[in-house]
Amino acid sequence: MARAKLMKQRLRYMVKQLENGEVNIEELKKNLEYTASLLEAVYINETRQILDTEDELQELRSDAVPSEVRDWLASTFTQQARAKGRRAEEKPKFRSIVHAVQAGIFVERMFRRTYTSVGPTYSTAVLNCLKNLDLWCFDVFSLNRAADDHALRTIVFELLTRHNLISRFKVGQHPIPASG
Repeated sequence: MARAKLMKQRLRYMVKQLENGEVNIEELKKNLEYTASLLEAVYINETRQILDTEDELQELRSDAVPSEVRDWLASTFTQQARAKGRRAEEKPKFRSIVHAVQAGIFVERMFRRTYTSVGPTYSTAVLNCLKNLDLWCFDVFSLNRAADDHALRTIVFELLTRHNLISRFKVGQHPIPASG
């Protein structure tokens, strides 16, 4: 993210140089190449995340679904098919029902990933302290002062959020109230 922010600033500076007619061709070329490599890295990362999610969905086996659930799904989808005017021989196959369930799981995971990333808002003093959280020189006492004596709660929530453990282990945000 820091590289993207730096690149955004560089691009805005280059636009200003173009507007003023102060263009350095070598610097422009270097910045455009760097931007292309950064965008390529972001694209590869996004593609990798999508493929990881698809791999997880393919690991879902129909054997893991209890027979009662299979029967219920088959009867539910069969009734809808008849209501739409399909003939009896055009009933949906169990495989198509499994694909529909997998698609639903995929959508739910994407929704959860998008909407669980919202966390508490911290004051600027707390944010400044949290910048050094992964360093040996991190000062927990200054964070404790900035977070109104809630350093442990703030650190736990920040680490769980940074490493995506809240959504990975499906921890609700209510048990971990963070203040800042």
